[in-house]
Amino acid sequence: MAAGRSASLPWLAAAYAVTLGAGLFVQFYLARALGTDLYGVYGFVLGVVALFAFAVRMNLAVLFSREVARAPETAGARLGLGLVTTAALGLAATLPIAGWVAVQDGRPAVVGAAALAGLALTVSSLHFAAQGVFQGLQRTRALLPSAVAGRLVLVGATVGAVELGLGLPGVFAAQALGWAAALALLLALFRSRIGPLPLRFPARRMAGLVREARSFGLNNLFGAIYLAADVLLLKAFRTDHEVGIYRAAAVLILQLPLVASVLNQALLPRLARRVGDPEGAGRELSFALRVLLAASVPMAVGGLCVARPLVVLLASPAYRAAWVPLAIMLPILPLRYANSAVSTALSALDRQPDRTRGTLYAALFNVAANLVAIPRWGVAGAAATTTLTELLLAAWLAGRARGVTRGVRVTGPLARSGAAAAGMAVLLLATPGWPVALRVAAGAAAYAVLGRLTGAWNPADLRRLARL
Repeated sequence: MAAGRSASLPWLAAAYAVTLGAGLFVQFYLARALGTDLYGVYGFVLGVVALFAFAVRMNLAVLFSREVARAPETAGARLGLGLVTTAALGLAATLPIAGWVAVQDGRPAVVGAAALAGLALTVSSLHFAAQGVFQGLQRTRALLPSAVAGRLVLVGATVGAVELGLGLPGVFAAQALGWAAALALLLALFRSRIGPLPLRFPARRMAGLVREARSFGLNNLFGAIYLAADVLLLKAFRTDHEVGIYRAAAVLILQLPLVASVLNQALLPRLARRVGDPEGAGRELSFALRVLLAASVPMAVGGLCVARPLVVLLASPAYRAAWVPLAIMLPILPLRYANSAVSTALSALDRQPDRTRGTLYAALFNVAANLVAIPRWGVAGAAATTTLTELLLAAWLAGRARGVTRGVRVTGPLARSGAAAAGMAVLLLATPGWPVALRVAAGAAAYAVLGRLTGAWNPADLRRLARL
């Protein structure tokens, strides 16, 4: 199993760059093509799907990455069992997804779209299970062609569905096709380069995998409640238009954390081998936090400076009001990047139950806060509760991580990144008449220079990234 391993991060980064770019294109294309009301319905269906994702996905990508890193010889058996179990769970989840949408919306086309969204969830979950095995084996080179194939199909099928007037059912069918293309290529690569893939397993072993992944799956459930509650409650208390506005604001907040996932997934196998070594785990986590803060702080600060014209550029003038919830949620980015790193460390170091409890508390708080805030303040209230929830989750995770890591440094990296971002903000605020794309490019260049001067990023960290 050792043959063919290479540095994980460059291939993960390339695969996720393709995924992120295609995802942002599809989201903003749909925002323009569907209009605020129908885009709001699209976001509502995604919110319902997210609540059921825990039962299908079970976060097997993390579990498999950790366990296969420790025992590479189990890769084929784990992946085969994961595929069979995930397929069965996905089929079982599709009916309640469609049923929920039928009760709350009821339009036949929307219910049909929900059923296809359930299919897309199933296929994407199969893909993530396979991806986790490749990451555990450090065979991440295979993820790039899979991502390219899947995203090309997604973009082409989405544009085709919209142009042909297939509506939301066509949009979700395109998502299922995109994930199916990526999965097919990944499984073909597994069989040709790694080994056989057994697919017959008794129900007893499938139930055993569900029990093993229970804590991971519950973390997904509580996370989904926290992330989907705002959309579902906006649908219940407000209008499809407001759901669409909020969804346009949240797209960047939901998509950009993929950047953090690249580094964290590359580090997970290394962290998994640091069980019982809090100093070593602390060094790995400190490195991750240093890099992720250097990347996310300028996104948050720069985004605040250009929020209004950025929304208009990416979506359309119809979504102009989305700049308010976007500005409220932008501070989430550094928090979410840091929380992703600490959560990954807890999972890798056999402290998944601590991570799951924190996500449960975040979900309970978020739902309660949204029940108060959304009826009164609409999208602004939903955005504010999301930001506050992420802050409380950060405090919980930091406290749990102290038990398994030692010597983690956050204050210094945050101060250095903040200083460079403040200098960048001066430039952005001094150029309000420039086109927003030019302001973003100039701000990025300014941060690159100032970040080097303040030490927010340094060549040693870049060399270490290239070796991951």
